[in-house]
Amino acid sequence: MDEEHQQIQHLSDLINALERTNPSDLRKLSSRLAIDPDDLREYATFSKDSYTRNCLVRTEDYELLLLGWEAAQATPIHEHNEQECWVHFVEGEFTEEIFELVDDKPEFVKVSRPRNGQTSYMHDSMGCHRLTQISSSRGISLHLYVGPIDHCKIYNEKEACFDLCELSYDLEAELSSSTF
Repeated sequence: MDEEHQQIQHLSDLINALERTNPSDLRKLSSRLAIDPDDLREYATFSKDSYTRNCLVRTEDYELLLLGWEAAQATPIHEHNEQECWVHFVEGEFTEEIFELVDDKPEFVKVSRPRNGQTSYMHDSMGCHRLTQISSSRGISLHLYVGPIDHCKIYNEKEACFDLCELSYDLEAELSSSTF
């Protein structure tokens, strides 16, 4: 099988592939992900207060994050600042709720329960979403964005409106192919 169709099983292979891939081809690359959780655990951080955002790689073209989840943690309903987003579910049990925007309010459309090893795709043209880690143990998920996201809109359920939120990292690994 040629390299373009082989599964990507290691973080080093993913980073090498990202460095050689045109951003318009990231959809094809995301379909090849089969990363071993052991390859990612050293970059995962966890907090009892919230899921964590751990930046593995950030360039002008893309951002690769590893999210660390304790049991029952969830994102708020959010959009992606017009960036494409692939979520690769590595370890844990998750639900993904999809909402469409009606008069700038999220209306529930569907929920899925992706299995480990599956990858979902989201773009603001599809609406917005919320991820919840429903396992009683820790989980990790890998997030690939075409274009880094420094802020996004998060739905404020108390005020029934979206708020602009500045995003930050819990860890910045700054990995590259020369790291491995």
